[in-house]
Amino acid sequence: MADQIPENIETTLTVIEQGFNRLSDLVVESGDLIEVKGAEVRAREGALLGRMGVRAASLIPAIGLNVLERGKIGLDGEVFDARHYAQKVLVLGRTDPMPFRPDNPEKKIDDQFCVLREDGTFAELMYSSAGGIADSYLQTITPDEALAIYGYELLFMLYRALKENLDGEETLVAALNVVLSFLNDQTKI
Repeated sequence: MADQIPENIETTLTVIEQGFNRLSDLVVESGDLIEVKGAEVRAREGALLGRMGVRAASLIPAIGLNVLERGKIGLDGEVFDARHYAQKVLVLGRTDPMPFRPDNPEKKIDDQFCVLREDGTFAELMYSSAGGIADSYLQTITPDEALAIYGYELLFMLYRALKENLDGEETLVAALNVVLSFLNDQTKI
């Protein structure tokens, strides 16, 4: 009797096995689909960063920083006779520096940053200091290269810079409206 399995249990086991096999197939298909869709997203992430950079470029003259191109370092650590790059930049990320600069393999890199320039292009800014001189090398990189080196943090930092600027502008506009209201009330007296 123990050897005999009732027919309804046999059918149930067959249905369970078929369901398990189908579920197994779906897991494999989903994994393949995730791989394909993930590759599509990764292929487009550089384009997204590039479009964001172009869009943000017009704000850089107002919210960007002047960065040091070259200067002398005094005994107190202060920089003098400083020369700055013509374009302002937004600093978006930092990474562990490469061992040497591409323009001069004898110069060790002390700090390495990803920046967005006023013209909407991304660049790496590499600082070196030796012999009382601080100088830098600014090398254009593609958005894809920027993401490969600095990661997705660049997307977040660019978004955050624009959001913080908007918040500051909204506060300034509100304050100016209060001042204008006060001035208009004063002129009526």
